[in-house]
Amino acid sequence: MKDNDINQNELAQELKRLRLENAALKLQVENQAGKVTGKELLSLALAASEAKFYNLVDNINDVIYSTDAEANITFVSPSIRNLLGFQPEDIIGKNFTAFIGEKGESLGKRFEEIQNKFDLQNDYKIVSPIGEAHWIRLSSKAQFKDGVFNGVTGILIDVTVTKILNWNCKKVRHCTGPSSTPPRIPFSSLI
Repeated sequence: MKDNDINQNELAQELKRLRLENAALKLQVENQAGKVTGKELLSLALAASEAKFYNLVDNINDVIYSTDAEANITFVSPSIRNLLGFQPEDIIGKNFTAFIGEKGESLGKRFEEIQNKFDLQNDYKIVSPIGEAHWIRLSSKAQFKDGVFNGVTGILIDVTVTKILNWNCKKVRHCTGPSSTPPRIPFSSLI
């Protein structure tokens, strides 16, 4: 996608949010004038709630996602653009395992496991559209309807920096865990 396409998508989202806010303000003004019915007040409350929800989802740094029972992505928040460089419309409808590479089969097994444990947290390596490797943490919760598993919702966080720092700690300090004591390094060797 081109930059102007991204801007058009962002503009369309902002226009939708502004229309919701406008409708809410209009009903609020009419309510103060005594012209609003109970049904219209409910509509106002819904519009205000929707505007808050869209604002939260559009501006959160982490990625919110959902899948169906077969791990096909049904929703991904716009923050996926900034975090990993994917466009939401390029991901929605695709199977989650397609983005994990060699760990896709492992994720498939974990997807089956979540149906019994109800929530899971795992780290996976993913490659961005421009070839950059990222480590992501998926925190997922199983969703059921009438007792039948119908998908997963969760958040995705980029933990690449944390992974790199942990690996470097182990390499430099020969760390074996949180209780290991780092070797003494003379201050003069750091300057």
